[in-house]
Amino acid sequence: MRLLNIKTLRLEWFHSADDAPSYVILSHRWEDEEVLFEDVEERPEARKLRTLQMKLEETERRLEALSSRFEGATQTIDDSDRMESDFTNIESGNHSSTSSTPKQPAHVRESQERKPKAWAKVLGCCRVAELQGISYVWIDTCCIDKNSSSELSESINSMFAWYRKASICIAYLSDVTQAGGNKFERRRRPENSDWFSRGWTLQELIAPEDVWFFDSNWKCIGIRSELVDELSKITGIEEELLRCNGVERLYSCSVAARMSCEFSSLQSCGSP
Repeated sequence: MRLLNIKTLRLEWFHSADDAPSYVILSHRWEDEEVLFEDVEERPEARKLRTLQMKLEETERRLEALSSRFEGATQTIDDSDRMESDFTNIESGNHSSTSSTPKQPAHVRESQERKPKAWAKVLGCCRVAELQGISYVWIDTCCIDKNSSSELSESINSMFAWYRKASICIAYLSDVTQAGGNKFERRRRPENSDWFSRGWTLQELIAPEDVWFFDSNWKCIGIRSELVDELSKITGIEEELLRCNGVERLYSCSVAARMSCEFSSLQSCGSP
């Protein structure tokens, strides 16, 4: 599995969730703008193109500097020697740079400029992890290479275990703000958040040891084990399954209870 390092915003590979360090996992509803795998993990062909562009831009800057040096100046032997050295450095790429090493990869900074809303969600998740002393997060939109059918298949099959082994599971309700009364009051109309109508909600709600709910402003609404009554009414899932480590009770439930629980969660299945 790949985890996103919250400091470097780079993906790091671990053989399995058992071998991985502590991580926060994000449960959310996909929106039009999301941070994708390509936004954080630059592909080799894109990296080569970026390198060529950077070299070209640097060459153009140095040529402009040389051009201004030529203008109105009387060239001496020393000047010629210096310019020859400059051209040699351009061709060889051996030139010093006064710019400091960026804290984040260039392609990540460009992505942040293009997708500010999507990155706000990712960075919000990273901030929660940092406050809990955790250095990694897992987010489905950017931690899976969906161009690899084998990786995608393996990720889907491992999803329950990944949610189960996460130190913290965050449920980000982008269409909810904290308000008086019902803690799950929607911004524009008194309906349940779209997060509860997702096909993955059942798994992501009961697999983790507990779930922390956050609203659109990253204010904590509460945790699953404290919101059992409300969550049970919204989802139709038995209260015992929603308590801390309630997933252990799933195996002792009757087949009818399991099917009822699954049906209530998958009525609107199809949206990630």
